[in-house]
Amino acid sequence: MEIGDSLDKAHKGIKNVDQIITGHSTVMTWADLAEYAQFNEDFLRDVQAALKAGKSADDVAASWKPADEYKGYTVADARLKTNVAAVMNELKE
Repeated sequence: MEIGDSLDKAHKGIKNVDQIITGHSTVMTWADLAEYAQFNEDFLRDVQAALKAGKSADDVAASWKPADEYKGYTVADARLKTNVAAVMNELKE
């Protein structure tokens, strides 16, 4: 749940960085990190709203798509359900 906040703190606190080698995708720019942090914060907000509305992880996984501002972001269906369920479980604790 804290990934968006942690990435945002890193982006704001670390200086003199031009590129990031993620190990999971292409080389990213420093601005890409800020966008990815916001993407994760938005995802958390969406899952929180779904949980509050009584939706299940299956419901969210069947209907959730990244916002238009995150053009090019893809989320594998199986991974989406796993991520949604993990966030929901953490929110319930």
